[in-house]
Amino acid sequence: MAGFALVGHVAAQGMAPIDRGWYAVDGVHFTWNYNYLVGNGPGTAHVSFNNWFVFDLGCVTDTITEASLLIEMPTAGFLSVDPTETYTLFDVSTPLASLMAGVGGVSAYDDLGTGTALGSVVVSDADNGHQVVVPLNAAGLAALNAAVGGQVGIGGAITTLDSNPSTVERAFLSSTDWEVSLLITPSCDVRDAEDRGWYSDTGFHEPSNTNYIVGDCPPCSGGGEFRNFFVFGLEDVGGLVTAATLALEHPYGVGSPDPSETYTLFEVSTSKLALLGGSGGVAAFNDLADGTVYGSYELSSADDGSLVTISLDASGLAALNAATGGQFALGGAITTLDSDPATTESGFGAGSPGHRISQIFLEVEEQWTYLDAGVVGTGGQLPLLTGTGDLLGGDLASLTLVNGLPGGSAYLVIGLSALNVSFKGGVLVPSPDILIEGLTLDGSGGFALSTTWPVGIPSGTTSWWQVWIPDAAGPKGFAASNGLAATAP
Repeated sequence: MAGFALVGHVAAQGMAPIDRGWYAVDGVHFTWNYNYLVGNGPGTAHVSFNNWFVFDLGCVTDTITEASLLIEMPTAGFLSVDPTETYTLFDVSTPLASLMAGVGGVSAYDDLGTGTALGSVVVSDADNGHQVVVPLNAAGLAALNAAVGGQVGIGGAITTLDSNPSTVERAFLSSTDWEVSLLITPSCDVRDAEDRGWYSDTGFHEPSNTNYIVGDCPPCSGGGEFRNFFVFGLEDVGGLVTAATLALEHPYGVGSPDPSETYTLFEVSTSKLALLGGSGGVAAFNDLADGTVYGSYELSSADDGSLVTISLDASGLAALNAATGGQFALGGAITTLDSDPATTESGFGAGSPGHRISQIFLEVEEQWTYLDAGVVGTGGQLPLLTGTGDLLGGDLASLTLVNGLPGGSAYLVIGLSALNVSFKGGVLVPSPDILIEGLTLDGSGGFALSTTWPVGIPSGTTSWWQVWIPDAAGPKGFAASNGLAATAP
C-alpha cells in the first residue's frame, strides 16, 4: 500500500520510545505490557499506576534546545471525578535496565512520581482520542542533554490525585496500541516506513495488511514461512548518512521452542511496484532472504513489548546512501529456522499492526555527500568511505573506511574537481590532485584518519575524496570505495 504511514506520525522528527509501560503501587510491572496507564484506576488489579518511557538519544549530536513529549490519549482514556487532572513528568533515577526488566519494584513506582519535575500538562476528557503535548522545562532539557549519546528515562504521574485511592482519576487507559513520540530541536532524522508487510512462501502478500510477521507460523492463516519488508522514503536526506538504525516494535510473543532466533536484514532487488503491490510472488519471498546482509538481531522473549533496534552494517549504509533521493527497501527473515516447518519459530506477529512502530534513525553529515562509485573487492564487500566534521576552519574532520582488504594498503585520492572517469573496473571520482599512498588497513580492512580542517577555505568550496585498494579479488586487481564530496559551509 504505497504511501502508508503510522497514525500520529511526525515526519523526520518524532522519536519513538525503545520501551514504555507502567508500575503499579505494589511494584508490579509486566514486561510484555506496554500500556502507559497512569493514576488511580479502581476496578483494576493494582489500583494506582505511574508510567514511564525510555528513549535512545544515540542519534543526537548537538545540544537540545527544545523538547516535547507527544502522547496519544486513547478514546475514553481519561476518566476522573474532577474535570481536569495534572499530568507531570519526572526524572528517573531507577537503573533503566531494572526499570525495563520489571524488577524495579515499589521503589520504581515511587521514583516515577517524585524527584525533579521535567514538565506538566493539564488533561481532561477533551483530550480523549487526541494527542497530548507535554513541553519539557529547563530541567527536562538538562536531563535530555545529560543523556545525549545514551538513553534517558522519563516518569509520569497524576499529581492532583485526592487522598482516596477508590476514586477514579486516571488517564491513558487502554493505551497499548497508541503512539508516543519525543520531539527535539535540533531533531534527529527519524523516518516512518512508507510501507511494510510480509510475503508468504506461497508468494502471497496482501497490500492492505501492514503486519510484519516473520518466520515459520503453522497456526497462522495459510501457515508456512513468512518474510517481511520495510520501505523508507529518502527523497530529502540532506547529506551523508554515517549511521542508521532500524527500530521495530515487537509485540508480545516470540513463538519459538528455542531461547532466541536470528532475525537478519537483506537487500531487496524486487521492484518497489511489484513488492508493494503484492505481485512479487514467490520470487519476492525468496528475494527477502537473499543477497547482501545489512544487519541482524537475536530475537527473544526479552524483546516482547519493546522496541527492537538493529544497526545497519557498512553494506547497509552503502546501499542506503546510494538510495538517497528515492526509496530504500529492507527484507527480513529468521535465518535460524529448523528443518521442520511444523515448528513455530516466528517474531513480530501479534498485536494491532496499524499502530506499530517501524522507523529508521539516520545520522547525517550535512557537509558531506555520498557518490555511488565503488568497486567490490575481497569477500564481495564494497569498501565504504565516510566523512564527519562541519568543515569549519580549525575544527576536526575525519575519514573512516570499512570493508577494505584486511591487512592491505590503500591510496587516498583527493581532488579539487570531479573527474568521474572509468578506471580499473570502476569510476575514479576525484581528479588526482593529491595522492596519499601506503595507507595501512587494519585487520578488518579499515582505517580512521583525522585532521584539522584548513582555515581560510571559501564557503561553497567542494573537494572530492575516494580510496583505492590493491585487491586481487577486484575485477582489475583493485577495489574502490564510494566517492565523497565535501563542501565547506
